[in-house]
Amino acid sequence: MKKIFQCPICNKDDNLQEWTSALYKGIRSKQCMNCDIVFTEEVLDDKEFTDYYNKYNNDRDTNKVELAKKRKLCYENDKTFIDKNCNTMFTNILDIGCGNSSFLSLFNSKNKTGYDIDKNIIIKNKLKYPNTNFIDNLNEIKNDEQFDLIIFRGTFQYIRDLNYIKKFINKHLTKNGYLVILSLPNKNSPLAEIQRENWGLYNPIEMFNIFSLSSTKKLFNAYKIIDIDFPYLDTPYADEKNDMIKFKELISKNKQQKFPFWGSMMQIIFQK
Repeated sequence: MKKIFQCPICNKDDNLQEWTSALYKGIRSKQCMNCDIVFTEEVLDDKEFTDYYNKYNNDRDTNKVELAKKRKLCYENDKTFIDKNCNTMFTNILDIGCGNSSFLSLFNSKNKTGYDIDKNIIIKNKLKYPNTNFIDNLNEIKNDEQFDLIIFRGTFQYIRDLNYIKKFINKHLTKNGYLVILSLPNKNSPLAEIQRENWGLYNPIEMFNIFSLSSTKKLFNAYKIIDIDFPYLDTPYADEKNDMIKFKELISKNKQQKFPFWGSMMQIIFQK
């Protein structure tokens, strides 16, 4: 594990506060009061990171048919969210953390690149989607290659080096191109604020950063926001009546329940 002493956005250590009240698997998280981001005090080093995610996507949802159906519906909803806001035919798409490429496959662009650190899934993707370019290292992208759409779907919170990824996006996103961040856990959601380390989406082994809307905007302050959404009711995970009952119980009895709720996830479309 590699120790982190500074905020990953402002790179300062002068205004940090403990965000978790207890250790989670030996790890604690801090909040930068300047940037409104929560980050873990330790992250996986390069080898640990590669080893952890190698074969991460093996048989994902294979034995969970209902979960696979829900995920597919979420992919379709997210595709609609992009289509509604971008209103363009993309010529070159990059999906960072593409997994099994089920989401990327929904786009009809002639040029598509899927990146994932899981070398095993990249091999499988190349066989299943031979017309899509798949890579397991972002350095494989040519210096002058430009994308008019860069996607992070449920993966931006796993980025260990925000300075690097910001520079990468600035370099490879076309002028007027779109940066789309989907399924991003929201630090300022009701459940995150109440539960902290007991929050169902909190896992510092995988999720190094927990963003708020303001911290995400600060990171990409040179970009224009096209749309923001906090998907809940239109997702297949929502059970509005029972989720509200659980939320009331959580407040009154301090129960450590894990359940979907409004505001827990956010998605943002930026334009360069």
